[in-house]
Amino acid sequence: MLFDKEPSADHKGTMNHICLVVNDVAASGKILQDRRLPEGFKVPTQMKTGINRKRQINYYDGDGTRIEIMDSKTIDGLPVPSSDASPPKLVK
Repeated sequence: MLFDKEPSADHKGTMNHICLVVNDVAASGKILQDRRLPEGFKVPTQMKTGINRKRQINYYDGDGTRIEIMDSKTIDGLPVPSSDASPPKLVK
């Protein structure tokens, strides 16, 4: 993830995360909803549309690391624009 300053410890687990891309996030969410979460996992978020116009559900493991389930396509079928963030700085 790109950032200007080092994130706090509680934000590192959400910024640096695992993303599983699926064809239908609603169907995947339904399957997962019927399963018991392991002890220590937070309740997942409701399905929402991210800034990239793709639907997603976020799960969090016992350490607070985010596991994102995201649709492979945008809600409107248009391509996602490139990031306007500055390129990462090379650290030597």
